[in-house]
Amino acid sequence: MGQKTACPRPKRRKPTHRRRKSNRCRIRRTRRSCRSRRSRRCPTPCLVFTQRRALAIEVNGEAQHLPPVDVSRKSVYSFGIVNRGDKAVVAHIEISPDNAHYASDTEETVQGGETLALVPMRFLRFARISVRTVEPGQTSLVDVYFQAQAVG
Repeated sequence: MGQKTACPRPKRRKPTHRRRKSNRCRIRRTRRSCRSRRSRRCPTPCLVFTQRRALAIEVNGEAQHLPPVDVSRKSVYSFGIVNRGDKAVVAHIEISPDNAHYASDTEETVQGGETLALVPMRFLRFARISVRTVEPGQTSLVDVYFQAQAVG
C-alpha cells in the first residue's frame, strides 16, 4: 500500500542564518510534524492516500470474493473495476461489522472494456467486493482497485 500526504509544512521559527525557500511537503517530515501539531489542533489536517489493487483476476460464473478491507478510519473510499475482457461482469460490494457476517450493498454490471467506480451506500467497518460474469459459462479478465483517503 502506498501512502502519500498532502498538507502544509508547519510554521517554524525563522533561522537567523539561512531560510529554505521550498514550501513542498516531504513525506517523512510532514508525518512527524503533523503528529506533533495534532496536539496543538492542527488547522489543516493531513490527508493520507491509500491504494490496494488486485490485477488480472480471471472471473467466471461463480462469485469470487476479494480480501476484505477495514474502512473504519477512512474518510472517503471507493472501488474501481476495470473489465479487460469482452464479457460483462457483475461487481458486488458487501459490508460487514465483524468480518464474518456480510450484507449486500451495491451491485453494478461492467460491460466488456469498460471501467466503473463503485462506492458503498452504507457504512460498516469492513467492505469487500465480489466479481462474477453475467453468464455462467463465460470468463473475463478484471482489475480491481481500492482507493481511500484518511485524515492522519
